[in-house]
Amino acid sequence: MVLFNTLTTGPPTRWLKKHAILFFHVLAIAVSPSVAFKIWNPFKWTVHIVNELSHNKVLYLHCVSYNDNLGHHNLKYKAEFKFSFMENFLGATIFKCYMSRDRKIDATFTVFWPGFLRRENQDIDLEKDTVGSNVIRVARDDGIYLKRREACFFSCIFSKPPVKVFLYKKWDKK
Repeated sequence: MVLFNTLTTGPPTRWLKKHAILFFHVLAIAVSPSVAFKIWNPFKWTVHIVNELSHNKVLYLHCVSYNDNLGHHNLKYKAEFKFSFMENFLGATIFKCYMSRDRKIDATFTVFWPGFLRRENQDIDLEKDTVGSNVIRVARDDGIYLKRREACFFSCIFSKPPVKVFLYKKWDKK
């Protein structure tokens, strides 16, 4: 009986009340390492959109997230639009872009998504498959491409993995 009273009213309970914030942070780390990683090690992402349309066509684009509207932009041939951000606390940041190559042919798609949405985005995990913390999109005549790091095993021990550009989304005709 004495031991029970000491546990419920003694020094351990006072210590826990005093250090409740620290206790809950430690608990968050123990329960969910991915959320704890976002808290203790925030990661800055940069999205690059490059215009490689032929015949010096202008690329029209407009990118938004839940919190940010990045405005309308007109990219000349070989020009690049880039923006940087940090994922929100829960790691649920999503950026979508509307692009048009001549106001008649366009594409609307997600340019950045969290890892738990990779199945809806051609099973691409941006944390593993992109070039560092850079998500690079390239607009060409047949669609929007994504630069993706190639998987390699022993050949990449002393060198960087090769980068492949693959078609991510075709243009939609209006």
